[in-house]
Amino acid sequence: MSSNDSKQVDGGRADLIRWQDAQQENFFLSDPNFLRLLNFYKGDKWLDQRKQEFSDFGERCATILNQAAEINNRNENLPRLERHDGVGQVKEEIDHHPSYVECGRVIYGSGMMKLQAEPGSFFHSLALFYLSNQNSEAGHNCPVACTAGVVRVLSRVVEPKLREKFLPQLVDPNFDTNHTGAQFLTEIQGGSDVGTNDCRVVAGDTPGSYRLSGEKWFCSSADADIFLITARFDAALPGTKGLGLFLVPRRLEDGTINGFSFRRLKDKLGTRSMASGEMDFEGAVAYAVGPVERGFKTVMENVIHLSRIYNTLAVAGGARRGYKTALSYAQHRRAFGKAIVEYPLVLETLARLRVDSAAMLSGAMYCCDQQDRVDTLSGAETDDPNEALLYQRTLANLNKYRSAYTNTLGACRAIEILGGNGAIESFSILPRLLRDAIVSENWEGTHNTLFMQTLKDISRYRVDEIFAKRMDGLISTLEGDSLGDARDLLSDRLTRLRGSVAAISKSGPELASLQARELVADMANLYYGVVLAAEAQWEDHHAGSQDKLALLELFCAFYLADKAPTKDQTYLTLIRRVALQG
Repeated sequence: MSSNDSKQVDGGRADLIRWQDAQQENFFLSDPNFLRLLNFYKGDKWLDQRKQEFSDFGERCATILNQAAEINNRNENLPRLERHDGVGQVKEEIDHHPSYVECGRVIYGSGMMKLQAEPGSFFHSLALFYLSNQNSEAGHNCPVACTAGVVRVLSRVVEPKLREKFLPQLVDPNFDTNHTGAQFLTEIQGGSDVGTNDCRVVAGDTPGSYRLSGEKWFCSSADADIFLITARFDAALPGTKGLGLFLVPRRLEDGTINGFSFRRLKDKLGTRSMASGEMDFEGAVAYAVGPVERGFKTVMENVIHLSRIYNTLAVAGGARRGYKTALSYAQHRRAFGKAIVEYPLVLETLARLRVDSAAMLSGAMYCCDQQDRVDTLSGAETDDPNEALLYQRTLANLNKYRSAYTNTLGACRAIEILGGNGAIESFSILPRLLRDAIVSENWEGTHNTLFMQTLKDISRYRVDEIFAKRMDGLISTLEGDSLGDARDLLSDRLTRLRGSVAAISKSGPELASLQARELVADMANLYYGVVLAAEAQWEDHHAGSQDKLALLELFCAFYLADKAPTKDQTYLTLIRRVALQG
């Protein structure tokens, strides 16, 4: 190799080293859009009191958690099932690499679980969760969502005796002493068709207790300390009407395993450092979560609903990390004499990544703010609690579909920026982000499930009218010349949406189901556009920033305009601005 060739090789490697070093940055301080979002929703005083908390956690996420999560996800460090101890006693435990514990100490140490038990703190808790998810699942973020569901039902549904017994350790921020939760709903014969569940309960040995037996096919966070499980309390009641929701501790008070055994752990495509398994229950001690006849409603309204919002913040964190990884690489990687970020096609891909990640985060944080309003019953936009609940359920479903679908495409686009390097597991986080993105699409309701639930809610509860009224109210607050084009476009899209719903209502069930995909996509795009516009107006007036106006303009061009954007000099200037200012 000539000295000139050697210099080129050394220079290329030096560029990549600089790229790796540039990624070690505080996830909070390097995200001015997120900072402004917190300010928009919570105000100066709230943010001033918590800015150091977010900064400290953002630093730990970008350093300690980032490094531990990478180690934890290596093939040789994935969870292992330990059925027995050294002398043959039953353990039924999951063995994790020490890096798993290190991740847990950072994530749970943020105090996000304690916030879940405090009405009005959902937004705060999920803002921390967003930061932690910039390291992908990390072995704990799915368990965090599961634990939040258990915390919610213990805080809101169960009798005080059970709450006092199980809640304190679930909200303990010390990972070495706390408990985690899980929900086991899926059975092999049903999947999303929960009404076919056949796991059963009979009366237990003490008043208020039950004995639970049956098989659960997909048990994520399989090493949790407390399980929420759906089971049939009345064989004569068909479908979901006969399902109750039950709390099952992992161990009995004497420390023995509570009537369950593992069949195996799942070898998953993504979220691999979090243990998922198949489990059999035989006479496990269980406690009813609220009235047994309301079991399915309880799990849908509290557990699955919450998990869908968590899913959205998880993919928003992944999308942010994917964009930042691709941007930094493009700034450091050189080809044909210049950094590849200078090429317009690369800029366009980066701009789309940033628009998509910012839009899903905006939609998610608006949803979190609305959840706090519903939970505290103060500051709501309506005096009708049922309407507020239906609106929030619609937002959760729209967010879950739109963010998960977009994030998988985004992970592929980010990998494209890195070229062949993007496919290498040891080179960047992107392969892990892609695998986890695909899993997130299919957990907590597949796209088709969400389409059909939204269609059903439109037919039964007229949620389209509730949604349209809220969107119209937000659009009416948009003022000024800078938002004129966006305001007109959003108003036009709202009118079209109403027409689409009217047309679908005249279709038969089969045709309506085929049209549901486009309808839900249109609702989600309108929703994201409206929220972005509201933020853009505030940022322009109060934060002195027009960054969100540029994001809004490009979002409208990509997702709301009738025609694709004209690829002229104005467009090039816009994508450059959006791509590089994140």
